[in-house]
Amino acid sequence: MASSERTVTWQVMLVLILLIYVIAPIAAYYTLRTAGLAAPLALLAGGLIPVAAVAHKAVRGGGVDGLDAFGVGAVAIGGVIALLRGAPRFLLLMDCLAEAVAGAWVLATIVLARPLAFEIGRQLGAPRERAWRESPDFRRAIRTVTALWGAALVLDAALVAGLALTLPVDLVPALRPIGLVFPVAAAVAGTVCARRYRRRHGHRLIVPDSGRVPLAYQRTSAPPPPG
Repeated sequence: MASSERTVTWQVMLVLILLIYVIAPIAAYYTLRTAGLAAPLALLAGGLIPVAAVAHKAVRGGGVDGLDAFGVGAVAIGGVIALLRGAPRFLLLMDCLAEAVAGAWVLATIVLARPLAFEIGRQLGAPRERAWRESPDFRRAIRTVTALWGAALVLDAALVAGLALTLPVDLVPALRPIGLVFPVAAAVAGTVCARRYRRRHGHRLIVPDSGRVPLAYQRTSAPPPPG
């Protein structure tokens, strides 16, 4: 990690992610609804904020992975269909479907060559290729954290889908944070797992040992070190 690179603690990075992917879309929706914009357009506008974050990532050189592309495509397709049908509830359900598929993809990476938690650590500047090859404890911890993340996404999507199907559309974004109980629980459990691993092995599981991560996106197209 270059010394001139701007970094933040991993806790600050989690807050930034929460702001971009949860708080900002909800605030945008209610602001636009108060201004008189129709619900489908307000929902679509809120969904464009995470899309803008993906675009920023691509411009900064971080590349766009499959999960990013899927999220952008889901917003685009759901927005077009919802606008044509005039169905904001359908747009909410499309968002839930996208999250559920994302969660299933995260879970699928557990049985692939490198689970998602490992790839995120590499992007954050903490490559652990040797630990992955040589440490069963490391592989177990990485797979556990990845499983927690994937399960949280699927459960969150299921809960919000239930809200979208049973409650008035304008009430659903306000109750959307209820679903955060699952990601928060996953974050707590993952932190406990990571701290236990650090106590045993002397280095962090995912983030760099400094505890700080780069604000700038790392390129993901580079191959892992040989060996």
